[in-house]
Amino acid sequence: MNTPSSANLVAPSTGKKILRAVSLLARGIAVVVIGLLAIGLLVNLIDEKLKPETQALLAPPAYHANPAVNGYFIFRAMDADASLDAMKTGSEAVESEQRLFKENPNRSDYDKQITYKKMPKPVWNQARCGEALQNCVEADLRNRAQLEDALAKNAVYLKRYDAMRQLPEFEERLLLSMAAPFPNYSLLAQTSDMTVAKAALDIADGRTQSGLAQLESNDRYLRSLLVKTNTLLGRMVAMGALRRQARTVSDLVEMYPQLLVQQGDALAKLVRPLTLNDQLYAPVMMNEARSIAGAIQSATAGNLISYVGSETGVSMSDRFANWVASLGFKRNATLNLFADTWKVVIDNANQPPSEYGKARERVNERIVQLFAPSRIPYVHYFSNPVGKILLEVASSPDMYVKYMERGADTDGYLRLVGLQVDLRRNKVAMDAIPAYLAKAPEQFRSPYDQKTMAWDAKQKQLQFEGRQKLNTNFKGGNVFIVQLK
Repeated sequence: MNTPSSANLVAPSTGKKILRAVSLLARGIAVVVIGLLAIGLLVNLIDEKLKPETQALLAPPAYHANPAVNGYFIFRAMDADASLDAMKTGSEAVESEQRLFKENPNRSDYDKQITYKKMPKPVWNQARCGEALQNCVEADLRNRAQLEDALAKNAVYLKRYDAMRQLPEFEERLLLSMAAPFPNYSLLAQTSDMTVAKAALDIADGRTQSGLAQLESNDRYLRSLLVKTNTLLGRMVAMGALRRQARTVSDLVEMYPQLLVQQGDALAKLVRPLTLNDQLYAPVMMNEARSIAGAIQSATAGNLISYVGSETGVSMSDRFANWVASLGFKRNATLNLFADTWKVVIDNANQPPSEYGKARERVNERIVQLFAPSRIPYVHYFSNPVGKILLEVASSPDMYVKYMERGADTDGYLRLVGLQVDLRRNKVAMDAIPAYLAKAPEQFRSPYDQKTMAWDAKQKQLQFEGRQKLNTNFKGGNVFIVQLK
């Protein structure tokens, strides 16, 4: 007969003790977790009061432009059918947008509610010239028939762009909602490029005064947009159009040396550096902040994570996810944190390009302070976790310093082409260019650090090293070039 060993007699008892200990530990953890969740819910039930600077962000923007001469209304309906008055159609569309927004700030059906007969989209290839090594004007002349056909097909768009340039005002009337319709700024870029191409053809045909007048008018308008537009995208499009026109000036200088003799002052003026006033970003940064703050203010348990413009087509899982998220979301606390985040961006947005590096350091340092105030990881998420996570994901203030650098890169490219014009006017020989660059005045140096522009003797290229990759820098990367013949 087998007798149980002492090990077999102890094992069941030991196992029960382990199970009991695990059970007690699990219950304890559950109690702690439930307790923390309960405390967290109670903490998140009590919201903050809005700070004065937050209230300023939420205040509706003040409009100053006279509606009768505000070119934005033409731009808003630039794609309206040729039989329609673009100014009137655009004004009516803006009025309808504002009325619908007042009815429901969270709606997203503007395109369905606001309709008018439209023209086909413009047929225009802005990337037709390839790399900067290629002379764009020469390429257009080789494909002249195709280019003139495209200009004829886009005659109404060109006419409306010309009408916009004749008006003294351009002030966007945008809603403080992420779901509101946004202007089609690509039309602005395309019609500016059409105008520049048409001007270059006139100059090639000997109609120099006509071509230069178009370029000068376009230059004045684009530079005025840098100050008048209240959107960051509007400013970036105007910057891109300025770079495009500067490239055309560069191409013309290499093609027609006699043009410099006759119109050297006019060409130099077209590529003059940007002024500090052209590079003040605080107004557009404030508008960007207003738009995002408006979206945060409109957040509800129904649209917190997945935007819902109406009650139709909303799944139960969406509703549940949004409801759960709303339990950890404090609207005012999120808005206050957002205002604190953007204050450092706005405060540094009017610095000259030479200060952009320090501005980035100040912005990043402040962001770290705001989003990681505790030495203990993740403790700061205990209060308003959803709001903080959403801000960290959706808000990247350092990105806006990069936009400022895009503007400075544009200034650098204008200076580079200005240097080209100066070299050609003074008939500087290729082997004398390095010495000439060393003595070049401030207007022909880098806007960041006043370093001289580079000269690649083998490639016959003037070069400027910017900081951002731009879609109209056909060299690619952050190096801008001017190709000499």
